[in-house]
Amino acid sequence: MSTTILIVHLNWGLDLIKKPFNRFYAWFQLTAYPFAWLLHQIGVKADYVSVARCMVSWPVITMVHHYYGFGNELIGTVTAIAYSDLVDGVMAQEFEKKPPGAWGAKVDSLADKILAMRLFSLMALVHPWLAMIMLGGEIINLMMAKGLMIYGYQIQPNIYGKWKFGLQVVTSILFILDESKQIDVPDWAIFIVGFGAVKFLVSSWLEELRQMNREK
Repeated sequence: MSTTILIVHLNWGLDLIKKPFNRFYAWFQLTAYPFAWLLHQIGVKADYVSVARCMVSWPVITMVHHYYGFGNELIGTVTAIAYSDLVDGVMAQEFEKKPPGAWGAKVDSLADKILAMRLFSLMALVHPWLAMIMLGGEIINLMMAKGLMIYGYQIQPNIYGKWKFGLQVVTSILFILDESKQIDVPDWAIFIVGFGAVKFLVSSWLEELRQMNREK
């Protein structure tokens, strides 16, 4: 009972925005259907997209940043790679009907983390403390997931994890826009969105604990 009360208090406020956030995510997910359908028709599997994201995210972003710096090219590259996560998710769930615990889901999660790590390393050039906090959150996330898997728990994805990844990408794009001098983005705005991503990371684990508590 005490665990449930703690979880409810720590997650207070998120329930107020959960419904509109879910509606926005569902609407945004619809934009990925044409791309997912096309890839499915030509025989591309969701797992192939996830593996490709793992392989190309770090070197492609590094190359684009090296040649173009913090410009529109880097924003486009980051957006395209992040959007591909939505596409392969639709492919796996709607067209291939894969269960959440499938091998491809683990590769997809790894691809998200590789992209996040590369974005944090860019952010560390200007906002080292924010990058360290966000990176630290991801490292703790990995350690907790590994620990629960050792004890036989099956980690299931939830909507807070998707929001977390989305805010990580938005934080990085705001940072790139500010560094490119196209838009003067206040540092406080970047920090608020970045800490929002950390908050959703915590909320993702609180939701996982809530599910475990219910199963008991």
